[in-house]
Amino acid sequence: MKTLQEALKEIKPAIGNNSEFSTCALLETHLSGSNEFFYMRIPVESLGHNLLLPYLEFFQVVGEDMQISETPIQIHIKTGKNQIAKLGKPNFPKYYDYLKSLSLFIDQMDIEDWVDLDESFMEAFAFCCVTTNKSSDFTSLFCINVREDRMSSTDGFRMSQAFVETNTLPFLLPNYTLSILKKLSVKQVKLVEGWILFKNEEDVILGVHEVQGKFPNTDEFFQEKYDQSFIVPQGLREFASTFEAVSKPDMDFGVDEIRLSLEFLDGELRCFGKTLKGQFARRFPIKGLGKYPTIQVNPFYFLSSVQDGLKVSVKPKSILFQTKNFSRILKTY
Repeated sequence: MKTLQEALKEIKPAIGNNSEFSTCALLETHLSGSNEFFYMRIPVESLGHNLLLPYLEFFQVVGEDMQISETPIQIHIKTGKNQIAKLGKPNFPKYYDYLKSLSLFIDQMDIEDWVDLDESFMEAFAFCCVTTNKSSDFTSLFCINVREDRMSSTDGFRMSQAFVETNTLPFLLPNYTLSILKKLSVKQVKLVEGWILFKNEEDVILGVHEVQGKFPNTDEFFQEKYDQSFIVPQGLREFASTFEAVSKPDMDFGVDEIRLSLEFLDGELRCFGKTLKGQFARRFPIKGLGKYPTIQVNPFYFLSSVQDGLKVSVKPKSILFQTKNFSRILKTY
C-alpha cells in the first residue's frame, strides 16, 4: 500500500499536466485523479478524509509525516516541522462527485471480466506507436487498432502490424498512453462503457477514454505478394543511421527531396544518397539478390524500420520489413 506522497508522484505523469481539467481527490483508501485524457486510481494508506484537492499546489507541500485538516474554504497541512500550509479548497463539487462515482463504478465491476496481458502486448503496442500520426486531428490514425490477436497502425506513409499472445476485445488505443502504460507495468485490461481500463499488480487502475472512429483495413497490404526478398546485411543500419543524421538538418530546413536510394544488382545492394553536405554511398554483397528497379525511401522512415538480420521484401511503391510477429511497410518513391 502506497503512502499519499508516493501516490501523488505516481499519478503526476497521468494528470499533472497543468490542465484546467486536472482534478484529484482523496477518497479514504484511494487517490483518484483525472484530466481530459486519463482517469487514474491508486490505493493509499487511509487518512480518514474524503476531499477534493488542488492537485498541483498539494503536490508541492505533501510530506511523509503530515496531518490534514480542513475548513469550509481551506485545507491545512501540518508537516513534521510544525509548519502549516494553507491551500485554497477547490469548490467544484461536480468534480468530486465525478471521481467518486468513477471509483464506485470500478468497485462494482465484475473482476472476472479482466483480460490478462503478457509482455507481447506492450512490445506490440510500442512497435505500432512508431507509425501513428502525432496529431489527434486525424482521429483513428493517432491510435493503435487493437483487436483479438494483433495490433495495427498507420500514419499514411507507413503501416505496422504486430501479433500478440493475448486475445482482447477490439478497441482504438491512443498513442499518448504508451509512456504511462510502460511506467505502470500493466497486467490486465478491461473494456467497459466507453473506457479502456488497465490494471497492474498493485491494483493501480488507469482509464483511457475509448476513441470512437473507423480504422482503415490495413491487413490486405500485409498479404500482398512481393517481387524480391533478402536479409538485411550487417552494416546497412549503421549506414542508414549516418545518412539520416547528416540529412536531418536539411529536412528540418524544408529540403524535402532528401532520399535514400537502394539499387539492386546481381548479388549486391548499392545504397546511396545526396545531401547538401555531399554524397554518401556503400555496397553490400547479398547472395542470391537479383537485378531490380532502384527504389527511394525517406531516410528517417527507413532507419526507424531497418535492423540487421531482418527479412526485407520489395515491390513497386513499397518495401516490407518482417520478423515472426512484427511487420512494417514503407512507401517508396
